[in-house]
Amino acid sequence: MDVCAAICTFRRPAVRKTLESLGQQRVPEGVKLSVRVADNDLEPAMKSQILAIAAEAGLNLTYIHAPYRNISIARNACLDNLDSDYLIFIDDDEELAEGWLVAMLSKAEKTAAQVVFGPVLAIYPENCPEWMERCDFHTTKPQYEEGVIQTGYTGNTLLDMRSEIINGERFNLSLGQTGGEDTEFFTRLFRNGAKLVYEENAIAYEEVPAHRAKLRWLIKRRYCAGQSYGHRLITGRENSSAIQSAIELTKAVIKVFICFVGLLLFSTHSLKRNFWLLRGCLHLGVTSKLIGRENLKQY
Repeated sequence: MDVCAAICTFRRPAVRKTLESLGQQRVPEGVKLSVRVADNDLEPAMKSQILAIAAEAGLNLTYIHAPYRNISIARNACLDNLDSDYLIFIDDDEELAEGWLVAMLSKAEKTAAQVVFGPVLAIYPENCPEWMERCDFHTTKPQYEEGVIQTGYTGNTLLDMRSEIINGERFNLSLGQTGGEDTEFFTRLFRNGAKLVYEENAIAYEEVPAHRAKLRWLIKRRYCAGQSYGHRLITGRENSSAIQSAIELTKAVIKVFICFVGLLLFSTHSLKRNFWLLRGCLHLGVTSKLIGRENLKQY
């Protein structure tokens, strides 16, 4: 069985820890592990450094230069001309827990799922506000809708490349600078019949850098997440009536209002106040997309 770990990177020294944690994984008997790194920078400035780290970690690594600053280009470069049974996307600032690879492959084999998500657990800096760590908005796990997972993320995710549902699918280039390209991709797979599952023991850890441990960053992030969800609603209602569309917009506006009320009620309580604020930003993002606003650029 051939397994490829794919990492998209852009000027991030933390990729060393990611590669080193990959090199420390126990590879099951009969499994051949390789690595692809797609560098999304204009120039391949980190090529020699990445290849050197891979050699130190004992990894069979292929470096791909995939400019320009559009994350979908890098993700698609990882998918192109791939001859592996499984592809596992991980981010370039993550460290993989012991037993990560075994847990991921075991879940895929047991469930025959086309997609397996693992958790990305946030590690907060010492000076992080208490409310932020308790709310834990930086940790990433899949959400269940009507009892099933209908979309997801690329931070810690296995794809069964033998599946006809996945084979030939690519990430949307128009979303490569705004974000949401991953949720759109997995929504598409789900609507085409893919089975999406979750393996809680396939753990990746992600240190939260100082610039992300700020309320301003979370506000933008939640707003963009709302726009991604709004995009899902729009693409999923191609045959819906104007009345149904109006109902979706009304629901989103009502949710924004409810969050605003919660924000006022708990204005003196930092944890609850910021919870309602960020929840409101999410629904505001949904509303903005439903009324036709352009996505904010994140890359």
